[in-house]
Formats: sequence, structure tokens, C-alpha cells
Amino acid sequence: MDFGTHSPSHSSLRREDDARPYIIESPLVDDCVSPDFTKGKFSVEVVRDCLDGEGAYVLKQVVETFLIPDSGVGLQGLLGELRTDLAELRKIGYVPTWADSLENLRTTLIFRWKDNHVRDLGSLRSQRKSPLKSFLSPIDRKLTSKRHRAIRAARGLLALKLLAGREQISSNLTDELKRWLGGDGLETLAPEDIHAHKLRELRQGFEIDSPTARLIVHLIQALEAKLDDPFQVLGPAATFVAAKQVVEVEKDENDDKDLSSSDGKIPADPLRGIIAETGNAGVKVFSGVPTYHGMQPYELELTIPLVIGRRENNFCDERLAALLTLFTRVLPTRFSRIPLSPTNGAGIWIDVTAGCICWNLDEVASSHHAKIPFQRSSADRFVRTPLSIEVASDLRQRASQIINPLSLDQLFRCDMAILAKTTKSLLRKIALTSHRPTLTRLSKSWARYVLSRCHDEAYASAIGIDFTVGTSANFNYFTMRGTRLASILGDAYQRIGFSGKLSVEPFDDIGSLWLPEIANVSAFLTESFEEASAQIKLLPKRATKKKLFTAHNKVATRIYAVLKFLLGGRELTEETTARSRIDPASGMAISTDKRTAPYHERRLSFLCPILRSWLNTYLAWLQLIAYRLYSEDRPLSNKIASTIDISLDGDVHPLFFRFDGKGDVFPLGAGDLTPIYSLYNIKNNGGRHFLDWLFREAGLDSAAIMGWMGRGYPGQEAFGSWSAVVPQDSLQACVDVIEKWLSTHSLSPAPSLSPRSLPFVTTKTKLSKYIPRLLQSAPDWPDYHPSRRAEPCPFEDETVVLASNYEKLIRFWRRHGPASGWLGVVLSLVIEDGVIHRDELDELLHELQTGTLYRHTRKNFIDCVPASLGIRRTWLSETTVRLVHNIVGPSQVPVTLADLNKALDEFLKQALPEATGRGFDFVMTSASACYATRMPGILFGWVRGFRFTRTSRPETVARHLLELIEHPKFDTHRRQHRRSVRNSEKIKQALRKVTRKAEKHHSHKSQIEWLLHYLQAILPDFEQSSEGYITTSYLIYLCKTQKNVFTIIRYETGARRFLEKAAVALAELGFSQVEWKPIINSCLENDDGSTNQSPDRTAINHALDWMGIDMRVYRRSGPPPASMHYAEMPSCREGEIAIGLLKSQQIRIGDDWHLAAMALQLLLQHPHRWDGVANLRLCDLAVEGDHPHLVITWEAGADLKTGNAPRVLELLDKKLVAELLTICAQREARFPNDRLVRIFGDNDDPRTTFTPTRINVLIGEALKRATGSAVIRPHDPRGLVISREIDSLLNPLKAARPTRTLDARQGMFRITVSAGQSAPDVTMENYAHHFDVHRRNWVTKINEELNCPPSTEFFSKITGVPSATYRQRICRRDTSIFDLFEGFDPAMSPTTGANLTQLSSLVVEGQEHLPWNPDFVGEEVLTGSVLYLGLRLLGESKKTSQLASKLTWASAEVFERGITNLNRRRASLLKARVDINRDVFVDSVLSGNLAIAMEALSPHPAAINRLVTAMSEIGDPWGFENPEDILELKPWVGICQANGIELEAKLKAGCNSSVDNFILDRWSDIGIKHSKGSPARYFSRGIRASLKFLPQKHPKVPGKARASPQLSFLISVCALSILLLTQGEAQ
Repeated sequence: MDFGTHSPSHSSLRREDDARPYIIESPLVDDCVSPDFTKGKFSVEVVRDCLDGEGAYVLKQVVETFLIPDSGVGLQGLLGELRTDLAELRKIGYVPTWADSLENLRTTLIFRWKDNHVRDLGSLRSQRKSPLKSFLSPIDRKLTSKRHRAIRAARGLLALKLLAGREQISSNLTDELKRWLGGDGLETLAPEDIHAHKLRELRQGFEIDSPTARLIVHLIQALEAKLDDPFQVLGPAATFVAAKQVVEVEKDENDDKDLSSSDGKIPADPLRGIIAETGNAGVKVFSGVPTYHGMQPYELELTIPLVIGRRENNFCDERLAALLTLFTRVLPTRFSRIPLSPTNGAGIWIDVTAGCICWNLDEVASSHHAKIPFQRSSADRFVRTPLSIEVASDLRQRASQIINPLSLDQLFRCDMAILAKTTKSLLRKIALTSHRPTLTRLSKSWARYVLSRCHDEAYASAIGIDFTVGTSANFNYFTMRGTRLASILGDAYQRIGFSGKLSVEPFDDIGSLWLPEIANVSAFLTESFEEASAQIKLLPKRATKKKLFTAHNKVATRIYAVLKFLLGGRELTEETTARSRIDPASGMAISTDKRTAPYHERRLSFLCPILRSWLNTYLAWLQLIAYRLYSEDRPLSNKIASTIDISLDGDVHPLFFRFDGKGDVFPLGAGDLTPIYSLYNIKNNGGRHFLDWLFREAGLDSAAIMGWMGRGYPGQEAFGSWSAVVPQDSLQACVDVIEKWLSTHSLSPAPSLSPRSLPFVTTKTKLSKYIPRLLQSAPDWPDYHPSRRAEPCPFEDETVVLASNYEKLIRFWRRHGPASGWLGVVLSLVIEDGVIHRDELDELLHELQTGTLYRHTRKNFIDCVPASLGIRRTWLSETTVRLVHNIVGPSQVPVTLADLNKALDEFLKQALPEATGRGFDFVMTSASACYATRMPGILFGWVRGFRFTRTSRPETVARHLLELIEHPKFDTHRRQHRRSVRNSEKIKQALRKVTRKAEKHHSHKSQIEWLLHYLQAILPDFEQSSEGYITTSYLIYLCKTQKNVFTIIRYETGARRFLEKAAVALAELGFSQVEWKPIINSCLENDDGSTNQSPDRTAINHALDWMGIDMRVYRRSGPPPASMHYAEMPSCREGEIAIGLLKSQQIRIGDDWHLAAMALQLLLQHPHRWDGVANLRLCDLAVEGDHPHLVITWEAGADLKTGNAPRVLELLDKKLVAELLTICAQREARFPNDRLVRIFGDNDDPRTTFTPTRINVLIGEALKRATGSAVIRPHDPRGLVISREIDSLLNPLKAARPTRTLDARQGMFRITVSAGQSAPDVTMENYAHHFDVHRRNWVTKINEELNCPPSTEFFSKITGVPSATYRQRICRRDTSIFDLFEGFDPAMSPTTGANLTQLSSLVVEGQEHLPWNPDFVGEEVLTGSVLYLGLRLLGESKKTSQLASKLTWASAEVFERGITNLNRRRASLLKARVDINRDVFVDSVLSGNLAIAMEALSPHPAAINRLVTAMSEIGDPWGFENPEDILELKPWVGICQANGIELEAKLKAGCNSSVDNFILDRWSDIGIKHSKGSPARYFSRGIRASLKFLPQKHPKVPGKARASPQLSFLISVCALSILLLTQGEAQ
């Protein structure tokens, strides 16, 4: 085989572009090769030249399969490892004889170049990441001998399968194999397990689409397939090579004899490989969202016109090859597998004459349920997709120049390997960014591009030949209309640069075989209604039992047949929709007709108005039947009567049934429908085919259709907990289409029946329950936890009946008013506030009696921390707030839900007598049933506790609501001060410190308290799910649960290995998708294979308990760690302020301030991580022309978090694009012809990254000044962007949400892809911060939709205003005074025991941001000055103070002069109190930086000067000659309180009490909570007011806090330092 020495550079074309970084081709840049193989001694080309024809072909197959680079690095290592692997495989199974060719090749290499395979492996492992490197990863020496041999055998088996199928190794497969080799795979794998049945058993323990399961499937296929010889050179008539398992079929006599080999086998072709993708794809692929592995739609629209434009003679073949790869999904090297005629049994072929791509529809349609391989025949139907006229003409012209071409490759007249390389070279030349249009990416892009245009997955899947888009089951019901197909293709072709004309049109429809004739459907519906109407109307009043049964059978079967048809139900032997599952009032119906997965267990439908009226008639008919049977068969009459009304007690009788000749009852099913449907040539499932056609004709998108039909792969669940679709809205759109179509027919209206009332009261309590046959056995899938990957069904068997009862409950609540006391509060939390999780309700009830209620005018919220949910916020309705305030006095013992059960029974006895005794769980599940149909799935999943998010800090909420900054805290700049200390070192230093002190017999309690505060302070430094974040959070948990320092150290050490592996797994997969068992077992295993004992096992158990993982099943039973901590993020307004602050300091274009402003804009526009932005290069941006975009890629050198991080993001902000253009132009001018230069790099060196570090500091500073937050970071805008995008999905205003069901279903996946994460739950758990607000908005919306307005009695019970007063207002038409807050004082605290915190107290009044002070000397100088002055005042020498503060001698002398000048103006020298503790002072300065916070909001220097001048000993209370001077310290009052320091002000009593009270009131207004007048004897001469500093006391701690001289000393020294610096006396 000629490897093409005249082709483009081998270094640039050694494989698909994904395998190497984007670099500029230059003589200075060459591949990294093994040191032993330099100077041309060894390379693939050199080896090929030394081999004969057979050996060269073996080499070619090995190189292509294992992606050996042209340098040959890894070839000898591969052959050497495979020799050992196959030796192990021979001991336990069959190795084909053709494998000896590998040994022959290895022997040849050893003879020529010696055995360098060990050194070759070393060279390979020093290279950048590649599939080959992962495949040959070293085996962990700690593995047991059995496991070692088993893994080697498995790797050898995998290699044989890849070679036999002529497949290429993929990174997904080899990454998992690398885990196995490293000891993290199957911990119990042994040689005897390398058998198909054993591996199947092992596979059952893993998620179907997990990497482990996929690798096991490959091994099973290798064991069961016939591994054909890959080294046999194929002739022209046998060009098809099996990509998957070869299927043997009998040879048909009419088959083309030139087609197959002599043994009668039909080799597999690309279609089977494409179909097999559905078995390996993950939820993100199934969602249909374009990812980094393909081209974004706008990238195709920019790139394909450039491909089309390459009309030079030397690029004609490459241009056509690229386009055919895009349209057929087959790479040029496999064009030989695409024949040009259908006579050879191929799954995909090209009709050159017609210009169409054809693929086997019957094979695809049967693939989703076939248990045996599809047998192709000449009768198979093919979908024919027309090519553009330009491509079709090119193919025809080529075919006309060749005699009888058989396959696509023969139209090119060149070697396909060379064509593939030159095509990649072409694509590289036209690349706009580092995300190049490689052949592999093109092959994955066309279907998703078409989907973005037509919004129909069935058409997109058919056109793009990609069956992960939508589901292959669609093709069983879907009728592909020729006109619609032509319209979609014409539009798509035109947008990517073609004329839009098709190769052939018009063409016929194809698809469903069972779509009934529309005329037959009309006749069926018309005659069914007429027949039922006639039977009802003509029934004699005194009909015999036989006539009664006959009439009922006709009425029931006809109505049931229509219901089944118009709901699109599947064929069932016995109907599963009983009375408790259908409600004509709401139109809801639940059916179970597909038990393949948890999500598909129940299907929700809605009845159209015509069906609802007929169902009401049918229920009246059943009442008539029950009445007439009462005297003859009372038990049967009672059972039939039980179906008339929906009941909480379940069903005792089928809803649709028939009588036999003996009067026995049988449920209706498919057997009863067949005779009716056959009259109209309709199949039993004909309704599903008809509705699919009807919905598509009406223009509904595919997600709405699949939602109605109950179809979809994982990731395509329209109503799942990752979807933003509102089930009722989507299903109602389908109902409207059905009703509109029915309205065009003259259908008989449902007759009105008025049967007599039954002479008895129906009861179900003593009757046996009726359970349809299908539901009598449990489904055969595992017991999935809802947070696992298997999506749970959002609907329950009781959803319909519970939702119906909830409407009754809320109607009673709003009409009769809430219950009094705590019962009313709890019911309001459920009904008005949407709390439907028992743990959350328990905690909220407790917090309302002991916690903190936050308020801003009418807005109130309360936070709680249920152990199973993490931090949850509930925004209280006005009803709940008033009911809480109506409770007088706290209870001696907190009230619990159990205490309210008796009162609840009394309430339910009046509201819903049937529900009496069912408890609060009934109320919550009823509300849950209502929300399941009326709330977006993703929000409903969070509300019911199946999904997790984070909650914003109360201070963050206050800032965003009031648009003011929060009070700066001690550690405002602490992280910058210690930036040089690595994150992991912070934890180690803290642990060493507490260990040393504990060893010296210091109090364990005090050390643990210090460690807890320290860890809580540094936690925001870490990114969520990082190793530092996980370890710090775990230590915080230990500090809260343990009482001994050494126990904490032991548990942290014992769990360290587990935490490290857990952090990696969490970053890659997300919390809910991690397989915890193998991680835990690997951490417990010793080098000799034994398992560790205590304390490791105990430590890991503590970590598991903290993470909420059930240690018995290794599944999550609690929230992820991120949900246990508050989140921080800026608002859009704060982001704009931060940008403005940066731009205000800008001097020139491209300086650090300008770059920081632009980088912050990127962070605020897209969900970036900082490292991705900091490493952006010119080649990563395309900012000119349409669709500007940027690329985040490993190639830029960024430390990306996971393999999901690379992504392409479209730039939509025109101002930002303009600024990027300016910077790009500047960088290009500075570094011409260098596309690798970093956008935010240094001006002098394009490769260094010191500038991004400085920019990061500036961004952090700007965000702090825009918010006042001590914990905000440059990473936090990521949460803002993601939360903002989720907000647009969950907006309760219908017009503001996505209008298409498909867009709403895909929305969360789009956000996940743009954020560079693996699954939506990872995104939600870490960056979704507004779900509490969305619950508030949606519950309000749902309650309004239920149309239950509050009555006057409701208002009266809450406000205390008499009902008569409200009625008088109504008579006067004065309804504006229906205000639940009438007569309510927002400043009043509840008397239940909860504390009230006004959000206004958490922000600085009138302060929108902290101005940037260019004259500020800096953090280190200010911190050093505080430390120096404090030590000097404590009596230490100049030298000691200077060394401790790290000030220069010059600065220290300046401060000495400043103190001297101050002393001249004072009556006495400045000095410290004798009881001030030096160590406490130093620790407070270094760990807190209070001076930084005080300087940020400093009063006027004159006020500080008066304060310092009047001080006596530093550490005493502050004294003031003028009480008004305290008012000037207002900025510092808020800072102190925000940092846990309370202020107590005392006023010297004067002769005028009214003046004194006025001063005290003014002190209270600025936030001083403790102020009072005191006798003159407590004040020094000339002093009229004093100010003390007290540590903040917890409300539950008895006694009064005492003034702290230590705090006073610290604050006084900070004030003194600020004074000296601001006056310039120390500068």
C-alpha cells in the first residue's frame, strides 16, 4: 500500500485533526519522536519500505487501527504489549490464527531495530494525551495476579476486535481501559470472567451508557463474533469490511452473484455501525444538541461555502470527499463500503442517476426492538435523500467516465488514504478557528444542523442518517412527506452555500405502513359516535338484562375504541386506564402501555373537548346501568357505581368493560377493538400512526409529538427532570390540533343523560381492588433512585385523582379561609408556597420558631437546611407571613408536624372527608400531582427533591434587590494577600497548627472552633467539586461533628485517598452519575490485595455519610456537597459597574485595565472558567463577519477541568465583538504571522501568561468594589450566566419561554454544553441559584390558573378586617383595598421565636459601589501599618515591629513621625491598655484585614482625627465630646455588624430628655442597636458620649455580651493607620 510520499506533510496529517494541537506549519515545528528513533532511523514509512506486500498490509492495518503516528512512536511498544496480552488470552480462550501476523511483524522489527519496545513505551508515555497512549497505559503493580492477567487478556481481546472490524481506537474506549489498567476498573475481574455470560452478569451492575458498560459490551461482542482476518487484501468485488459483528444469512438465489464471498456471508456496512451508535451514546448526544465533537450550525454555514468555493482542479476530489462525508457520515477511507446500486444488499448506497443517498428504512425501523439481526431482502424500503444539484452533477459526470463503477471510491481514481489526507489538508487551510472542520466532525454535524432548521428529529435523523437524533422507533409511525423533505433540504442546502435546487423532485412519501386512510378514519369516528348515540337513545326504559348488556357492550367498545385511537394508545390485552387514572373535568388521563424504562412506566395524555363530553356521557351511562342492575345484582351494581366518581381509595372495577352471555364482566382490550378497527382497515395501533401524521401536518415539533406518544431515548424525555417543558402546555397543543381536525367533521354530539340517583351510597372499603393484568407484576428494571441516570417517571398512578383533590382542597382553603395557628401556617407553606417535601416542611416549621426571617417590604424568605436536600430557600407568600405574625407568643417546646395531625384531620373532615386521616403527606402529594402537570420538569424535579441546586447568600439577595453593596468584611482582600500560598497548603498549615496546639494541651474545643472558622473563610477560594473544595467541606463537617482534634486529623488522613478520587469522579461525571462502589473498594485495598481496616474504613464511612451516600448500596441519599453551602454571584448591574470601574482606570488600548474589562465582559456573557479565557489565542477566535465565535480548547494550554470543557461559543454582544476586533488587530500588529499569540498575553512575549494573572487580580478587585462582597471571585460570573440562561427557560410568562417544545426540552442540555460540563445535573448542582425564586413564581401562577380567588372570609381570617367590611367595599366597587398586608407593620418581628432581619441592614445605605481610589497605597502597606502601629503601642521595639510587619525601614520611620505629630496634638501619649493580648492582635490582623474593609468605607478624615485625638488608652471605649460625632462613623457601624461586632453607645444624661431621646433615635437610625442614656458619673470630664465594641452574641446564649478591649484595640489601631495614610503623614 502506497502511503503517499507526495501527499501533504505527514506531521500535519497523521490522523484526524482531533489528535494533535493546532500549530502553524513551520520547519521549526516537528513531531515529538522517540530519542532512539531520530535521524530517520525509524518511522512508519521506513518500516513499510522494509516489508514485503503482505507485511506492509499488516502494518497498514495496525497503523490505522491504533492511530500510530508517522514517527512510529508506540509501534514497537504496542506489538510487545500485545504479545503478552495474547499469551494470557490463549490460556482462557480462542485466539485466531491471523494474530500470528502481529508476532511476525514484531519479529521483523526486532531483527532490524532490536527490541526497543520498553524504551518505546517510555517515549510514548512522555507524549501528549492520545488514544494509543491510554491504550498502552502501565498496569498498576498493586493489582492481584488474577486481576492483572484478566485485564491483559481483556486488552488483547479488545485489540483483536478492533483489528477484525477495521475500527479505530477511540479516546472514550481507551480512557476507560486506562482506568482498568490503573486499578480503578472492575475490582473482581478474574480470568474466568472473560466469557460472554460472565461479562453480561458484570454489566448488569452499571448504567447502560456508562463507560464501564460500553467497554464490557465491546468485549462481549468480540467473544460472540467471528473475528475475520483483517490482513487479507480484499478485491474490488469484496470491498465491504465488517465494522461490527458479521451476520450470516442464507444466500438468496436472486442475489447478485458478484456481490458476496463464496461462503454466502453479507458483510456489514456503515449503516450497521451507525445504528450501533444508539447503544453507546449518552444523554447529551441523544438530546440532539450540537457539541464540540461536531460542527456548530453557524460553523457549517461559514465553512461549507469555503469548501464549495474550492473549485481549483487540484482540490476537486477533496471538495467532493468533504461534502460526501458530511452528507453520508462515511469517511473517505470507507467510501469503498458505499455501493452505487442496491443489488448488493447494502444498507447505504448512492443512486448516482437520481442523485440520492439511499438507506434501508426497514432495518432502522426494526433496530430498536429486534432481538436478532435484521435480515435484508430485496423487498426492503429505502429512504431516498436527494443531494444538491451541484453534488449530484459532479457524481454523474464522474460516473460517466468510468465503466460500470461499483462503489463510491471508484469515482475518485485515487488512493482513498491519500484522498483522506489531502482532504484534511484542505479543511485545515479553510479553518476559521482552532475548532477545525475535520472529517470526523463533519460526519457528526449534518443531522444536528438540519434539526436546528426544521425542529423535527424524524426528518433530521432521516436526512442526516443519524439515529441518535430522535429515536429509531419514530420510523415505525412516521410518514416522511416528499414535499416536506424537499422543503427542508432546499433550505438547508441554500444556507450552506448551494443553490438550493435538488437533484430530483418531486418524490414519493415513505414511512408508516399502517397509516390509515383519512377517509376511513373519518368514517370510523363518525359511525362510532353515531352507533354509541343510537344505543343510548334507543335503550328502552324497561329493557331486559340481555338487551341492556348488548347495548352496553356496543356503547363501551365504541367509546373505548375512539378514546384509544385519539389518545394514541398502544395495543393492550387489558386496558390499564381505570377510573382513578382519567378525569373528564381536567381532561387528564394516565395509561401504562410500555414498561421498558422507569420514565416510560406511565404516559400522560389530555382528552380533547369532544372526548371529555363523551366520557361524561359514558359515566352517566354507567350510573344508569348500575341503577338498573341494583335490584338484580347488587354487588355488581355497587362495583359499576364505584367507577362513576373518581376516588382516593383506588379502583374495584374496570372503567371500560363488556358483559358476556352469562353476564360476567371482562375488561376491554385489543381483542375487543380488532373487529371494530378492521371494519375501517385500521390496525390496533393505527391511532398512533394517524396522530403522528396529524401532528406533523399541523407543524408541531418532534419533541411535542414524542411527548404525546411516550417515545424517546435517555436525554429525550419531554417531561423529564432535565426538561423545561410544561407537560400541560405541550399536551394541550396536541389536543388543540386534534380538536381542530375533529371540528371539520360532522360528529354526533354526546347525548345528554340524566340517570336516576342511586338508591345506595357506593363504598369501596370492603371491595377487593381491581388491578389490570399488566400492572399486577412489578417492572423488570432495577430499583433506580430518581437522582441516578435512569430518568424517573414524573407521573404516579394516583396523579390524576390527587390533582383533582388538590383543586378541591385549594378551593375550600380559599373559600373558607385558612385554619388558625400553626396548622394554617403549615398548610399555607404547602398550598401557597409550594413546599411538597416532608423534610423541607419539617425544617421550615422549626426555622419559623427558632431561625431567621428575612424581609424587604413585602418580600419575605426563610432558609432551612434539610439533611436530604441541602440549603433550601422558601419565599413566603403574604398569606404565610400574616399567619405567622398572627400566632401570639412562642411555644415552650417547638411545634412539630406530628403535633398538628389531629387538627389536620378536623380540617380535612370539612374540606375532603375522604382524605381524613391521611396526614400531611396526602396534602403534599396532592400538590405534587398538580405541579407534575403544570410545572416545568426541571423545576418540578427540584421542588420534589430529586434534583439539587445552590442557594444564594442572603447578603447577595439584599444587594440584588436594593442595588446597594453589602458591608465589607474582615477578609475582603485576604485571598490576594495569601495568593502565593497554594490552596492545598492552606489546609495543611491549618491542620498542623491545631495539632501542635492540641499536643501542648490547648483546649480542643477552642482549636476546633478556630479551625472551623478558618475553613469556612477559605472555602470560597476553591471551585465547586474541586479536590480542595471537597476536602475543605469534609473537614468543616468533621469540625461540626467531632470533639477531638486528633480524631479530625485521623479521619481526614484516612479518607484523603477517597476524597481525591471522589473529586476527580465528580468533576468528570457529576454527583448523581458516579459509580461509588469501585471507588470505595479501590481506596480500601492494600498492595497485597487485602482490604484496609480501621481507621480508613471508619474515615471513609464518615465521608460517605457527609456526602449523603447510602453505604449499603453506594447510592446517593443526600445532597451533593455544593448544595450545603451558600453561593455567591454578581448581578448584571454589578457586573456593569465592575466593568465601568476597570474602564475608568484605563489609560490606553490594550493595557491591563482594558484587558481586564474585556475579560470580565466575556465572563459575564458566557459561562467561562477563568483559565479558558486567560489562554484564548488569536486562532481561537473568529470575530469578523457573521456569527462571531470563540473556541475553548486543550490546545491553548488551558488547565481545563474535564474532557467536557472544550467547546465553541457564539459571541452575540456586538460591543464585545468590536472590542475583541480591536485587541486582535493590536496583537496581530504586535506579533505578525503568529496565530498562537494569546489575546490576554504579555506585550513583550506572546507565550507568557503573567498578564492574565494581573488581570485576574484586577477583575477580582473590581467585583469586590462593585458588590462589597468578601467572598466573590472572578469565577462567580459563571453562576450568573448559567442562572440567567435557566431563568429564560423557566420564566412563568408563556411568551417569554421557548415557544417550541423541542427548544424547552433541549434548553438545559444547551446550557450544559455551553458550560463545558457532562450532564445537566452537574450544571444545576453547582451553578443554578434561582430555583427558589422560580418556585415562588410558578406556584403563584398555578394557583391563579386554578381559578380559586380568595373569598372575603379568607381575607377576614388573615387580616382581622370583618367580612362585612369587605362586602361593603365590593358593593362600592372598591376592590383595591383587598390587601393581605392591610394594617401590617413590616418592621414588626414575629412572636413565634424567629428573628427578623431586614435585608436593608445587610447593605450599605446609599452606597452603590466602592470607588476606586488610585491614591490608595495598597493592601500590604495598610496591613503592615496596622501591625506595626499595634506592636509599637504594645511596647515592642522598632526593629521587632518592623520585621513582623514587613515594612521597610523608611516606611517605619515615616510612621514614627506620624505618631509623634499626633502625640503633639494630644493631652497624653498614645499607648495600649495593659490587658491587650499581643498574639490575639497579630492573628486578627493577619487573618482578617479589618483595616481594608474600614478603609473601603472610610468616614471623613476630620472625623477620624477628632476620634484619635480624643482617645485615652488604646483599647478603652471611644469617647466623644460631641455626641453628633458618632453619626459620622456610620460607614463603620455596618462593617462592624457585618463582621460579628456589636456597638453599644451611651449618652451622658442632660437636662433636656427630649434632646437626649432625639440623639438616641439618630444613633439607632444608623444601625447602633444598643444605645441608652447613662448618669454623668460614668463619663470622664468633657466626654458626653462613649462607644463600646462587643462580640456578637447568639440569641440562644443566655446572659449579656461584655465589651471587649481586644476588639476596641484592633479597631482603634485600624482607624489610626487609616488616618495616618489618608493624611499623608506616613506616606
